[in-house]
Amino acid sequence: MSRRLQLSERTVAHHLERIFGKLGVGSRAEAAATAEREGLALLP
Repeated sequence: MSRRLQLSERTVAHHLERIFGKLGVGSRAEAAATAEREGLALLP
């Protein structure tokens, strides 16, 4: 992800930590499920 967005791995990790905190989750899977459930994202 970091290469595709031309960001450092640490920057991506920091953004993910902030998103997890705002969603009250601890993993990408939980974040995806919460985002879909709340209508924030549509998953394939």
